[in-house]
Amino acid sequence: MLFEVETPSASSDEGLPSSEAVLPSVKVIEGSPSSVAVSAAKIIEGSPSREAVSAAKVIEGSPSNVAVSAAKIIEGSPSREAVSAAKVIEGSPSNVAVSAAKIIEGSPSNVAVSAAKIIEGSPSNVAVSAAKIIEAVSAAKIIEGSPSNVAVSAAKIIEGSPSNVAVSAAKIIEGSPSNVAVSAAKIIEGSPSNVAVSAAKIIEGSPSNVAVSAAKIIEGSPSNVAVSAAKIIEGSPSNVAVSAAKIIEGSPSNVAVSAAKIIEGSPSNVAVSAAKIIEGSPSNVAVSAAKIIEGSPSNVAVSAAKIIEGSP
Repeated sequence: MLFEVETPSASSDEGLPSSEAVLPSVKVIEGSPSSVAVSAAKIIEGSPSREAVSAAKVIEGSPSNVAVSAAKIIEGSPSREAVSAAKVIEGSPSNVAVSAAKIIEGSPSNVAVSAAKIIEGSPSNVAVSAAKIIEAVSAAKIIEGSPSNVAVSAAKIIEGSPSNVAVSAAKIIEGSPSNVAVSAAKIIEGSPSNVAVSAAKIIEGSPSNVAVSAAKIIEGSPSNVAVSAAKIIEGSPSNVAVSAAKIIEGSPSNVAVSAAKIIEGSPSNVAVSAAKIIEGSPSNVAVSAAKIIEGSPSNVAVSAAKIIEGSP
């Protein structure tokens, strides 16, 4: 998605280039960048599509095709997400590859679980071998905050209904995940589909095709954004390469920014690493060390996960 530049009246230097601009250490406000490659970025209030974000937090967005590693995705419905050590909350993930995840309140089907405890569920075709993994986090605690550059391993996924979940060392309680491969992750209230997430938390978002590393996507809809350790908030950047920049309420296009914060934008195709995705609808999200909350992931591959309140 490409949008015109909306420069804030507060400062003229915060205007955003429309195409092919390399802005190290830049703050972009009130814009909708397209195809943004952002390093160390937080994406909030956007709907990123096909985003590979490194160390980014995306809040309140619906990213699609985002590669997220060590991200927290909350309140989103990512599709085809491979999640490793992720927490998916309030979603129904299907075909999500999650490592070190806990899936709670989901109805997983065809779940291969190793070392797992399944409580209050009706699992079908579940291979479980002894284990309960609850919020195994590596050097990270995410509590009611908007962290950027969050590297989280072994997260908790609660209240999701992943499908095609392969879970190793997981506990599935009150969830309906199907064919989900989850490793040491907890999926809570999320509906990601085909999400590749490693130790990530996806909250209130429906990312699609998102490959995010240690990222949190909240309330944003970035598309084609390559973001590394960035925070994108309330922006819709598309095709923006951002290095060490903060983009707030701006519409940069084709901006090269590293370590940026994008606010009030809807970037698509964002590559985010170490990001938190919250309140978005990413699909096909590859997230490492992520927490997915309030999403409906589908086809989640989760290993060493706890699935609670589901009917696998």
